[in-house]
Amino acid sequence: MSNLARRHQETIDQYHARQKAERKRTEEHLKGKHIWISAALVPARDKSGRPIIGQ
Repeated sequence: MSNLARRHQETIDQYHARQKAERKRTEEHLKGKHIWISAALVPARDKSGRPIIGQ
């Protein structure tokens, strides 16, 4: 592998690593939002998992 090709491969690997990290961050972010959305839709629950009706 020539020096240029090796350097190019490194940048490709870095690029893929960055893409992967960004995708993971986005998924975590959306998952966090999803938890908030479902928490808003589902009635509040106590520790045993029973819905709390009327505070």
